[in-house]
This record gives sequence, C-alpha cells and structure tokens, in this order.
Amino acid sequence: MKNNKKDYSKYPSFSDYRLTKLILQDPTRCSTISEYSKATSIPPELLLEELYPYTNDSSISFEAIEGEIFLNTSPHMRACEHQHFYFAENLWEILRQNNNIEKSNKIFNIFRALEMNGWRVEFRAKNIPIDFMGKHTELALKVGKSILPLLLFPKPSSLDKKDSPLLNYGKTKLPVLAIIINAGALDLSLSYIRKWFVENSIYRNLDILLLEAPTHTPYILSGSDGSLQARSATLSYLENFNL
Repeated sequence: MKNNKKDYSKYPSFSDYRLTKLILQDPTRCSTISEYSKATSIPPELLLEELYPYTNDSSISFEAIEGEIFLNTSPHMRACEHQHFYFAENLWEILRQNNNIEKSNKIFNIFRALEMNGWRVEFRAKNIPIDFMGKHTELALKVGKSILPLLLFPKPSSLDKKDSPLLNYGKTKLPVLAIIINAGALDLSLSYIRKWFVENSIYRNLDILLLEAPTHTPYILSGSDGSLQARSATLSYLENFNL
C-alpha cells in the first residue's frame, strides 16, 4: 500500500511560524521580500536571514531589479532534484519560467497595478484561453465566471493588421478579449479596432474590453453594435455582463 504521508522533515524550519504558514498555505500571495515582510510583519532583514540558508542547494534564489528583491522559489525549475520541495511555486517563479527578469518584472508590475485597481488576475497558463494559433497571453482577467485573455499594451496600429491578435481570437469562440492600453491611447485604439471590425465583419461576436492605464478604467466595444461605440463599464456591470 502506497504511503501518502508527507515527509515533514523536509518542511521549513523557520523560527517564525508566520513565514512557515505563508510559504506552505498561500505560496503565490507574495513575490518580493517587501511583500513577504508586509504579509508576515517580519522585518526584511530578518526574512533574508531566515531564507538565506536555502540558497545553498539552490532551492531558492534572490533576484534584484529596480530596487526590489524577488524570491525565486525554484531557480533551476521543478525538473531538478531539490532538497526543499516545500517551497511551492510563488508568482515570481511562475513568471520567470518563460521570461527573462526584465519582462517578468514588467508583467509583475502590471499584475499588481491591476489588483490595486480592483481586478482579479489569472496568471497560470493552463487556465488562460488560447488563440487560434494555440498561444496564450501572459495574464488574464477573472470577470464573473469567465477568464478573459489580456493583451498587454499592444501598439494601436497593430490591431488592424493581417496578423492582428483580434483575428487570432476572433477565429475562436472567445466572447470577450481584454486589452490594456496606455493613458491617452483610447481614441486611437478605438479607431483601429473599429477599422478591424469593419474589415472582418464575420467576427463581430467578439467583444473588446479596453482598460486604460493607470486607473484601468474599463470600456466595452461590441462588434455587434452597428455604431461600434465604446461604452464605459463598472466592475459590477462586468460581473453581470453576458460573457
């Protein structure tokens, strides 16, 4: 009979139970030392002392960028033999699996900004709908019971091209595609999206949810609307939107 009991001898032996509880029970909640410090009320210097011994066998590593220290919970990825597998993957490890440190940092900052503005964000690739080419976005939005792929700051002029991401999602049964745009780019983005809808009328079942940074104010543009006018929308409205 297979023994399913966990080997607790390999679990962390931190002196502070708050860090142990966070690492074990809510691994994706934090990524930076400052976030771990805020979540546990443990000073950053003490956190580093607690975590540093586990860098010796590369169970974890520290990565610094733009004044932040990130905790990578599996620097050599999960295929390797690690002594300390109780370090479940955190958000930073997930972002670093397919991205360099600079891109991971950009995605991380977008993720936190969306959360700060009230959005629920999906970051696990297996849960994000793919496009016609079998690709998925780095992040997605959780709206009601739906998960909406989220394009991160595409150039407005790219939205009506032959290889437009709108086309790759329009060919699927995805009801809504979300796009983050820069502040001040709303009118220009709308113009290119309207042009794409006019030239690709068979895909008008696809609606576009535009989020204008930095507040991520939402606007809905529906291809089924003859006027193709964007409508502002609240989060509560989107929760009940017919996705």
